[in-house]
Amino acid sequence: MRQLGRAFQTSKASEHIVSQIDVNKVSDVAGAEILNANLSQPLPKFALEKIMKAFIQHHVLIFRQQNLSKIEQESFTRNFGEIEGHVGRLPNG
Repeated sequence: MRQLGRAFQTSKASEHIVSQIDVNKVSDVAGAEILNANLSQPLPKFALEKIMKAFIQHHVLIFRQQNLSKIEQESFTRNFGEIEGHVGRLPNG
């Protein structure tokens, strides 16, 4: 997986966003919940790095209460590398 494919400018405001993002472990085996991240908006590099670090450490991430369009979901996902098609997905959708 290519890490953090997009580059974002950093600022005091973006650092504040990252400080609000929390990672809560949900299991001793695997999993963490990411809190205070609005995935419908571009996230600064610091936030993406924090999310990637949580993924590496916990293997499964939970983002609750996200209302993303297909385009927003794809945009967020592309921050972490190429998107692979689902093996069971039909060509028409």
